[in-house]
Order: sequence, then C-alpha cells, then structure tokens
Amino acid sequence: MSDAWEDIQVVQEGVPDTTFLGLLAHELNNQLSATKGFCELALMDVEIEHPSRKLFEDSLASAGCMARTIEEILAISGRLMMRRQPCIARELARTLPRGVRWNEQDMSRAGDRALAVDPTWFVRVHEALYWLAERFSGKVNDTENRVEVRPGEQAWMLVLYLQNWPDKFEPARLFEPFYVTRTVLQEKGMGLAWWPHAVRLNGGTWSWQSRGQACLRLSARFPWSEP
Repeated sequence: MSDAWEDIQVVQEGVPDTTFLGLLAHELNNQLSATKGFCELALMDVEIEHPSRKLFEDSLASAGCMARTIEEILAISGRLMMRRQPCIARELARTLPRGVRWNEQDMSRAGDRALAVDPTWFVRVHEALYWLAERFSGKVNDTENRVEVRPGEQAWMLVLYLQNWPDKFEPARLFEPFYVTRTVLQEKGMGLAWWPHAVRLNGGTWSWQSRGQACLRLSARFPWSEP
C-alpha cells in the first residue's frame, strides 16, 4: 500500500441550481413555521392524558426533523446564516460526541484558544463524521473507523479515518445528496451533501483523500481566531 495520500475528485451529480435550492428552502420553511405554530397552540389546549396529545407531539418532532433538512438545503445553497462567535476550544470539546478522540495534552495546550464558529453547526460537522464512522463499522469506538480532533499550533483539525466500508460505497460520491443515506445505508436524511458547505461557512477548509485501496481520510481545518 502506498504511503502517499491522494485527493479524491468529488462529484455531486443531481445537485440543483443553488438559487433554486435557497428559494425552495425558504418556501418550505414558511410552511413549516405555520404548521409548527399550529401544533404548539393546539397543545396548549389539550390535556396531558388526552389521546390526541401524542399526535401533536409526534407532529412537532417531525417538524423538527424537517427543520433540520431545510437547514441542510440552505447550507448547500450557501444561504445558511451562520452565527459565528468566539468559542473556547475546551468548551467546544465538551459538546462533541463521546466517541470523538483527542490527545489530552494537545487539548490542554490549546484549551484557551478560540475559534470563530457557529457552535451548533460546528458540533454537527463533527457529529456527521462520527455517525459515518459508526454506521460503516457497525460499532462504537472502532479502531479502524474513527474520528479524531487534533488541536494544533495553527488550527483545530478534525479527521475521519475509514478502513472499513460497505462494498457498494464509492468515495467520490460521498457528498451527493442522499447517496450515503439512501444508496449505501438504510438511513433517513440528505446524507453529507451539506457537510463541505457547513465547514466553509464556519471558516474552515476540507480535503477528502485516499491512500492505496485500503484507507480513506476526510479532514477539516479550522484556524484559530486572532488574539
């Protein structure tokens, strides 16, 4: 196996015009807001033990999932409004999935450094890679499929390593809408089409690479904020 990492040329077939996506997301969001508001008002008048209460609660839960999908569409279109703010590294680390790994000494040295990110989306960027590693390996804390954080001198690095993946998985199609969730896995959602855009909107850069035929690496780099 070669020791050199080579960039994977990503294809995103089937991605509509970004202007259309942005308008679609806003229109869906308007309808969703009305539906969500109706359910919330209805719940105020429904007794806790009433059989219809669960229907409204389930509707609100579905609205939450739909809101997440709309946010991902907005990310793909480049119209998602990020609320970037200075966030301390050690505080961000506490919000990450427990299976994400880092070196304690590195985190201690960088603990007081800050990143200018949207904390909610920053965590979602990490969660997405952990979700992929877990689903591909079928278990938590796998040594072959793993997600690492590397707080360095210049930046916060997020790295996904894959050495075990489904036979039908084509790495170049990772960011196609629905590809991972519908074609490779039996999951809901849009897949990782939104991920590169969320990284960029948080001030980061990313790369998707392979080493020989046995190892894949997806990494994102978020530079530290200036003092």
